[in-house]
Amino acid sequence: MIYHNTAVVAAANAACPANPVAVVGGGHETHMHFDLNHAT
Repeated sequence: MIYHNTAVVAAANAACPANPVAVVGGGHETHMHFDLNHAT
């Protein structure tokens, strides 16, 4: 997940410490990206 707000990144990664995938990305002030990995 790519966010603009560092506090949101810290909270997202703290909520799931086994898989901390949130990062700060410039140019993402108005939207987010999600990478969904579907188990097969």
